[in-house]
Amino acid sequence: MAKLDRRIREEMSPFFKVNLTRYWIDLIFSVILFWTGFLISLIGWGRPLGLMGLTLSILVVYRLGVFLHEFVHHPRKMSALIRFHEWTFGHWVGLTFLGYTVHQLHHSPKSYGTNDDPEYTPVVSNVYFGVLISFLFALVSPIFLLVRYSIVALVLPFLPQFIKRQIFQKASSQAFNPRFMRPTSPDNEIQKLAWREFPAGLIRTSILGLILVGILTQKVIFVYYLTISGAMLINMLRALFAHKYASTGDSMQFDEQIQDSINIEGGTWMELIAPLGLQYHALHHIFNQIPGHQLRGAHKKMKELNYDWYNNVSYKSLLSVTADRLKIPNNAIAEQRKD
Repeated sequence: MAKLDRRIREEMSPFFKVNLTRYWIDLIFSVILFWTGFLISLIGWGRPLGLMGLTLSILVVYRLGVFLHEFVHHPRKMSALIRFHEWTFGHWVGLTFLGYTVHQLHHSPKSYGTNDDPEYTPVVSNVYFGVLISFLFALVSPIFLLVRYSIVALVLPFLPQFIKRQIFQKASSQAFNPRFMRPTSPDNEIQKLAWREFPAGLIRTSILGLILVGILTQKVIFVYYLTISGAMLINMLRALFAHKYASTGDSMQFDEQIQDSINIEGGTWMELIAPLGLQYHALHHIFNQIPGHQLRGAHKKMKELNYDWYNNVSYKSLLSVTADRLKIPNNAIAEQRKD
């Protein structure tokens, strides 16, 4: 594979600009759509109207979750967006910015493809097994989020430091690698993080209390569970086709990371299942500072440059990459590493 020569960097330079106005419009509109869909789900419970609201809620929760991915790569530029996201969505559903900051380890040459990578597990190189894991993960995730970011978040600042440290390392990350453990931080930093999650605990515990005393309907719990479960399932299934999961457990060089990653082209409908440019995942691993709204244009430019190593990780459609993944239980990269 070719190195990133000066020509590539020069051609890509216009795509690094972050359009904050575009993000604000998208985020505000998405938050409004989420609460609209959630309320419609409650009002129309058990009827087609409720199913429509639930479908809308699932798709928008998924999209709002993907915003965290953008925030992690541009935390300073998007600090105001992060706060808005937390107070209008994250604290309410348990999808927090702090829980996703570990994503940077997924891009590190030292941790990518290892047990220190929160978003990578080689067992899903078998797509059939990966689908099963995706369904199990989707069933369990809402329960974990409900407990972790309600009562636990409420009492966390007041717990002994060694308990806070254990919760911080083992139960505070959005990860699907079961062996992943968040790197530890100084005690004072953990305490700050605990206080930052406190509003989520206060909000969500209050909602649970209102449900228990009958002021809010129990349908809130059911709609929440189905919404989070549906969004998690879409994300997990999407992640199965973001990489080939060829790692043997050792760290992978930059070239190997790109060969292990996937771009998926396709129509605008891909925005539903891979929002904010997630379909161009190999390109994202090459230039992780290109914002999501610029990735489509950047991908077209890379295709024009016509590098074989880039074309080899790009697929015309979701159908084509699915067919390829199904016939390769163990990726060729892993075989190359043994030679």
